Amino acid sequence: MQNALIAQLVKRFPSAAQCAAALGISRQAMNQSMNRGTLSNAAALRAAALLNLDPGQALLINATSKDIPAPVIDASPCSTSNPVNNAPDNTNYAYLQSR
Repeated sequence: MQNALIAQLVKRFPSAAQCAAALGISRQAMNQSMNRGTLSNAAALRAAALLNLDPGQALLINATSKDIPAPVIDASPCSTSNPVNNAPDNTNYAYLQSR
């Protein structure tokens, strides 16, 4: 997955060699970055200068480019699952103490 920073660089510089030269990195490093989907922080800052972006924004785009799924927590009361160490089915504690 390619991040938005690399995508903008590819639009501006048609070849990986031109991107690499503009960023001051080797062509091999540029190809590895494109395959990995992220640039190094130093290259991201140089890309920000080339693309007239805020450096903080460029670092944020670069850091969050990986497609990491967020955990899904089902906190709805309609959930049929009862995870281990969770509250018992009946949370009316007055009822539970009278048993």
